[in-house]
Amino acid sequence: MGEFGENFGDRHDDTVYYISAYKPEIALQNVEKLQKLIYFFAVIYFLFLIFSYVMVKNFELHVSYFLVPLYLIAVWKVTDLFRRKPEGVPLGVVRIFAFVFFLLLSGLVVYIDGITYPKSPTILAPLMFLAIPAFYIDFFAVFIGMEAGIFVVYLAENIFLRGPAMLPEGCCICLAALAVSVYSYWNILCDHTNSAYDKRVLKDEGSRDLLTGLFNKVSFEREVKSYLVSRDEEGQGVLMIIDFDNFKRVNDNFGHLVGDEILKKFGEILKKNFRVTDIVGRIGGDEFMVLMTGNVPEEIVDMRCSTIERELQNTTIGDAGGFSCSIGVAMDKAKFNFDELYLFADDALYMAKEKGKATYVKRYANPGETPPEHKE
Repeated sequence: MGEFGENFGDRHDDTVYYISAYKPEIALQNVEKLQKLIYFFAVIYFLFLIFSYVMVKNFELHVSYFLVPLYLIAVWKVTDLFRRKPEGVPLGVVRIFAFVFFLLLSGLVVYIDGITYPKSPTILAPLMFLAIPAFYIDFFAVFIGMEAGIFVVYLAENIFLRGPAMLPEGCCICLAALAVSVYSYWNILCDHTNSAYDKRVLKDEGSRDLLTGLFNKVSFEREVKSYLVSRDEEGQGVLMIIDFDNFKRVNDNFGHLVGDEILKKFGEILKKNFRVTDIVGRIGGDEFMVLMTGNVPEEIVDMRCSTIERELQNTTIGDAGGFSCSIGVAMDKAKFNFDELYLFADDALYMAKEKGKATYVKRYANPGETPPEHKE
């Protein structure tokens, strides 16, 4: 359970950072997906009416049946306006719009489902749960909120239309659909983060270190400097220098092939533990650097450093094992440039080695503070 909790926590952080970093793109994708959902649900609803006409004796076409297509047309027009806006629509606006859309649509379909099949378990409501993960991407907590809202609407209308007697059976069906939708959503969200990382790797393949697949020294510095110059007024950053402890001893005791394999494994650990928006590079033989972009909470920095130390400690290559690294962290508080942040991180790395290695030290680059001198 502990390992699952850690993996879930790390994955959750990755997806949160991914959405935070790509809000404009995700907002546009969600608008386009909502339009696809409208087409999808229009077809499902049409099939539902045909099925009801065939299966229900004395089927009557109520006026309320026309509310769903009229509602879908109205929503499609709004999403079309969103999609055509040159400056785009903020993710927050799309989120609120989607939440209201899902709630009203679920209310309509549960009502129509109830008056059509008053003595049978719900048919259309589970489709709402299953449709959201396929047609909308947002923070995991937002998704859970949307699903919970739909479930509340379902419970209220189901009691009103079918009475308490039908509630247990209908709830079991909806809860099963809810469980499937949560599982599907989590996998879809993870696939999005992996895909974003893969695209970035392909885009920058010519700038990669051949052994680890990370940025090489020149491209790493170029990417970092570009980010630091273009960040907004509130944008900060965390620069890490990560030095593999006693790497010469590894080469001497186990050979250079094993040494290369260890560095490759260490590169995989770094790629796994940082976001697609972070910049990770190998800048020397056994020295690596990472820039965590944006305003990163300090507890996330601590968690990443501890995880890297632990996973490297548990890595084995044949008979070689028990590896460690020292990490110097510069917490940028005043929009320092790369060279200045490097000096802060380098000073923190020196302190980590002075402590006996296999640990990390943080330095705060505060406003007005002079960067320390480079230590050999």
